Amino acid sequence: MRMAVSHTRLDSFENCPLGFKAKYIDKVPEPKHYLALLGGLFAEWSKSYIDHLVESRQASDMAKGVSLLEEHWKNRGAHKEFKMLSEAVRFEARELVDSFLGSHTFEPARVLGTELDVALRADWSVTDWFSKDAFFRAKLDLATLPASDNGKVVGITDYKTGFAAWSEEETKNSPQLRRYAVAMSSFMPDTDRFEVTLDFIRSGVVRGPYDFEPEVAEEEKASIVSISDRLEAAVNSGKWEPTPGAGCAYCPIFNQCPKKDEALTFRVPQDEIEAVQATQRLIMLEKESKDIKEGLKKYSAEFGMVITNGMQFGPTTAERVEYDTDELIEWAKAHGLDPFLMLKQDNAAIEKILKRLEAGEKEKASAALAALAVVKRHSEFRLKKFTGEE
Repeated sequence: MRMAVSHTRLDSFENCPLGFKAKYIDKVPEPKHYLALLGGLFAEWSKSYIDHLVESRQASDMAKGVSLLEEHWKNRGAHKEFKMLSEAVRFEARELVDSFLGSHTFEPARVLGTELDVALRADWSVTDWFSKDAFFRAKLDLATLPASDNGKVVGITDYKTGFAAWSEEETKNSPQLRRYAVAMSSFMPDTDRFEVTLDFIRSGVVRGPYDFEPEVAEEEKASIVSISDRLEAAVNSGKWEPTPGAGCAYCPIFNQCPKKDEALTFRVPQDEIEAVQATQRLIMLEKESKDIKEGLKKYSAEFGMVITNGMQFGPTTAERVEYDTDELIEWAKAHGLDPFLMLKQDNAAIEKILKRLEAGEKEKASAALAALAVVKRHSEFRLKKFTGEE
């Protein structure tokens, strides 16, 4: 029987077979980044919110959305992973939810399901999520009947909560969209077409919908099997190639990776192989640099500045301008600006928006904004030239 896979597992194996083995076969604990945990919490919240809208037959319900977030946040301590989210992340969670509530409405009658768990056997027939014969699994944030439906069409939406929105090209080329079509083509075999959308909550960027017909799903099935064949070959041979890349940032065996200790006397790459080796080494060094900075941050927070050879590392006082979110939204409305662009409190973005105003209006808006500003001091840990000041 083949090892069960999902988009995440297939992507992990393709990026680095050795990293895949560590995570999914050896079960080495993987460091959890707060953004991944926050994304999981948002997924549970969005399901409960949309399910509420379907049950109550409403297009939106901002008050209920906020109360559901408070409920999820309060109960996060009972979750094995969400309990790691600190209180400091609460504001960020609220920003995500506020952004979603302000920009999303739904037609309850068109919602087919939320957080759908689809599990398929090796012959692509549907099975239970936890069944031992499950070969491919996919979790779908939202399935709908699009308003443009002129036949049997199913819409699939995936919510992304990271900071960076994918480019149009990245989205089109991502196998993730085609794999959603694979899941739904088996789950709803009479569907004529799938419309897949990626919704980037933080930035407000929406990619899609992209149309996929069942034929595309069939082609992607062949691709999944091909990757699975290579995975099975690695299992049988015991050969797991380490391949440094984006996955190094959260790899559970980074410090034990064979590639890390490979000697590489740097010179300008002479061919593609040397260029790839140099890039892989750079990836490892940048990850190691990040780990060193985190360690030094903990040390200097307790013992003070570290000084060596004209350089220093340690806490430096910095200032940041912050605003009360409700006041900032009212300010934006008063000056004819989009209030939802203000939710991130990105000072650079606010300044760019101000530049679009006419001179007189800009002065009024800037003065009103300055009255709302609260300057807060905080510590940042930096490596910089020694100044003799701590």
